[in-house]
Amino acid sequence: MTMRACRKCFEPYDSTASKCPKCGEVSASNTRVYILILVLLAGFLLITYMPRNYIHYPVSEAEAAAAEAQAERQKSIKNQFSAWSGSHKELEKYIKSSMHDPSSYEHQHTSYIENGDKLTITTSFRGRNSYGAIVLETVVASVDLNGFIISVSTP
Repeated sequence: MTMRACRKCFEPYDSTASKCPKCGEVSASNTRVYILILVLLAGFLLITYMPRNYIHYPVSEAEAAAAEAQAERQKSIKNQFSAWSGSHKELEKYIKSSMHDPSSYEHQHTSYIENGDKLTITTSFRGRNSYGAIVLETVVASVDLNGFIISVSTP
């Protein structure tokens, strides 16, 4: 059993006790621990729930117009793709129209790269070939920002 001295009356008592048995002074280490826990909890809550957009910088009209145009462009690009599967809607129609068995079409993956005023779209899909076997194919297409297909090729 380790002993410690009371801060108020300097009487020794057991270090596991929460307060001095003679004068009732609360143990300093327990108080400090409680304060430390409280400060850490408050800091954690402050950092966790503090809004991230609390600084607003003034923006010129040209910057605001450019930001709005960029947002509109991203919205236009996003609307070209299926929210369900992620496939490009027009490219999927084109692929199905050129397939031997369009009902066997199964989208696997689609990705795109922005190239100025057009998109380069890569789509992988499964489908039945003319022999009835299910094959994995990849198509690379170039489309404009309105979603119209410019060219299609297989890599």
